[in-house]
Amino acid sequence: MNNYLYANGILSALETKILDRSKLYVLSGLPKDEFIKTLTSMNYGTFSNSIFDVIESENKKTKDLFLEITPNKQDTDLFFLVNDTEVIKVLYKAKIYNVDLLDDDLMQSYTTTCYKTLKEAVFSANMEGLNKHLVNVLTKIEGVITPHISPSQISSFIDSVMYEYARSATKDNVLKKYLKLKIDLTNVEIYFRCKKLGFKETSLDETLLSGGLINKSIFVDNYEDTSRFVKDIAVYYDEKLTKTISPLLQDNKINNLSIKLMGLMKELISEHKNDIDTIGPFINYYIKKEIEAQNIKLLYKFKDISINELL
Repeated sequence: MNNYLYANGILSALETKILDRSKLYVLSGLPKDEFIKTLTSMNYGTFSNSIFDVIESENKKTKDLFLEITPNKQDTDLFFLVNDTEVIKVLYKAKIYNVDLLDDDLMQSYTTTCYKTLKEAVFSANMEGLNKHLVNVLTKIEGVITPHISPSQISSFIDSVMYEYARSATKDNVLKKYLKLKIDLTNVEIYFRCKKLGFKETSLDETLLSGGLINKSIFVDNYEDTSRFVKDIAVYYDEKLTKTISPLLQDNKINNLSIKLMGLMKELISEHKNDIDTIGPFINYYIKKEIEAQNIKLLYKFKDISINELL
């Protein structure tokens, strides 16, 4: 318990240093070279000419801190594992379909693992340098992924492997709740993405993740009736998910869904920021750092973006 108290104390203190609205306002509208200089002067990351390198250096600092102060390394590793899912999917699709990858430095900014090590594992089956959890899931994925399956099937399979492995390997109730929530929010994005692209109901069913609080049938059965879908999910998460989606539909701003769901994730996980005998404080802090990084990327990319559009 003392180790948890110690870790929670450190994270609570660091939380006050996350860039607030006043600091984000200072960054808004700055030329790109001045933006990075000003950002790093705020004790965020290490100076580089690349904003992605700056964000990656801050991500590394957060991960190193977690590994240093965590009372339960296994749960911390499992948390990082599921947060690397998107990058792993990109790597396997690039391998199977011979697609060019983005710059290594850019890709590193989206993963908590050493990207080059992860890339080597996927393309050359060299697992040296990976923790046992990544070795286990990549070994399972390697045995199934073939050129004969579609990109959506690759995504669905990898998601299933990663989340199921993490759920079965942890006893931490907050981590289990986080995994269910992440699955549900991912499925909401999948639902609206499939509708936007005009996919058939069968494509949605194949792509949705299992293991969330919201049964897959609610998404599939309401595929043709968005209003009913939004109404049916109101019983979950104290109606907060419905209240997040409804205004976007009314204002025809569903393209902002991803950002709004990130805000909902922050709100729901913050309920566990003081559950000091769990990984709750770590997840709470990490999500806030993710949002901080997202705000920085938006300000850097869009010079005229309003502060009110940020989380």
